Amino acid sequence: MTCDLALKAIPLYFYGELTPSEEERVEQHMHECETCSRELERQRALGPALDRRRIEPSAGSLLRASPRSRLSSRPRRG
Repeated sequence: MTCDLALKAIPLYFYGELTPSEEERVEQHMHECETCSRELERQRALGPALDRRRIEPSAGSLLRASPRSRLSSRPRRG
């Protein structure tokens, strides 16, 4: 397996989208290639880091959401 193929397969590897033989080839490549192995670990750490990140809404999104929330809190006529 080439580095290019291994790097493209990393996300599929994490999501369990590879066949058993493809998974084995990726794992074998990772044992043999330090560069790809580091990238695998980098991407492995990325998921939990993104999960922990708190995203604050922008002022623009708050302004856009405000009229909708005001409309939804009004009683309906009719």
